[in-house]
Parts: sequence; structure tokens; C-alpha cells
Amino acid sequence: EHPFYLWVRNKMGVRAKRKEQAHIATSHHSLLATDNTRWTRTAIFTTCWLSVLTAVALMRIEPRMEQIVSSDAQHRYLPYARKLLDEGVAFLWSAESVRVAPLSYIWPAIFGGNSASIRSANVALFLICLVLLWRIGLRLGGLPAAMTSTLLMVLHPELHHYFPTELTEPIFLFGAFLWIFGIVRIGEQPFQSNKYIALAAIGLMLT
Repeated sequence: EHPFYLWVRNKMGVRAKRKEQAHIATSHHSLLATDNTRWTRTAIFTTCWLSVLTAVALMRIEPRMEQIVSSDAQHRYLPYARKLLDEGVAFLWSAESVRVAPLSYIWPAIFGGNSASIRSANVALFLICLVLLWRIGLRLGGLPAAMTSTLLMVLHPELHHYFPTELTEPIFLFGAFLWIFGIVRIGEQPFQSNKYIALAAIGLMLT
């Protein structure tokens, strides 16, 4: 074959290859732009949805912030928290310290045994649980599952009674959600999940 024709064929092949590479690069950038747009929309929707649910939850919880201290908290959790604060770590080695679950008085002791601070911290735990439930629902069932589960949590007729208290339910529920979230992420990344194993372990310990 004549060298000229070989040269022409080679040039045409190089141009075709460059066009193909340019097309691939353009398609890649388009996909990235689409993914970024989708992620931005999801982030905006998530922020708006959780903000609305947070407002509804706080409106339901706020009237109960001044409720009387429950019997369990008054006679067990708060007195034990004060003993822990007064005696320090030595209290944990006493026989009395195991009469109730240690977390039931360690958590209140972190806030100085002050009811208002404990209740505020437990309300914060409720909001964290709401975010965890959203993440769990989004990963397991998509947007409909995340929206439905978080809405049901906020509108649940009993849950909002337990969080503005000194009781153990808030920290235990937080532990359960943290454990489930960790398990879900471990299932997604079984070989790169050390931090999620740690999260699941902490959640299981709390609950």
C-alpha cells in the first residue's frame, strides 16, 4: 500500500481516537455535574424536611419540659448521680452502684444532676435519633422510607413524653438507633467499616 494512504489512514485514526476521548471526557463531566446537582437537591430537601420535623417535635416536647420528676428519677437516678458526683469513681466500686443500671445515673451525673440540663440533653438526643433514622431509612428504602419513618417518629403519641425527663429511655433509644445505623453501614462496606463497627459497638453498649 502506498505510504501516502497509510499516512492518511493513520491521521484519520488519531483524529477519531481524539474525538472519542473528548466525547468520553464530556460525558464524564456531564455525569459529575448531574450527580452534583442531584446531591445538592437531596441535601436541600433533607435540610428542609428535617427542619420542619424538628420544629414540630419541639412544639410537642416543649409543654412537657416542666413536668414533675418521675418516681424512678427522684428516688434512684438523681440520688445516685449525686453520690457519683460526691464520691467520684469510688462509688462505682460499691455494692450500691449496681442496684440500677450504671448509665441511668452516669448520664445525669455528666450534667451535674440538674434536671433542666438533663432534659435539654435528652431532647438533643431525640433530634440526633431523628437524623439517624433519616439516614437509616434513606439507605434501606430510599426517600419514601426516610420520610415515612421520621414522620411517624415525630408524630408518635408516646415517644415525646419520655425525652424531656430524667429517665433512661432517651439514652437507650439513642443507642439502639446508633447500633442499627452502624449495622447498615457495615452491610454496605463490609471490608472498610472499622469506624462503623465501633459505632455499632458503642450503640449496643448504650442500649
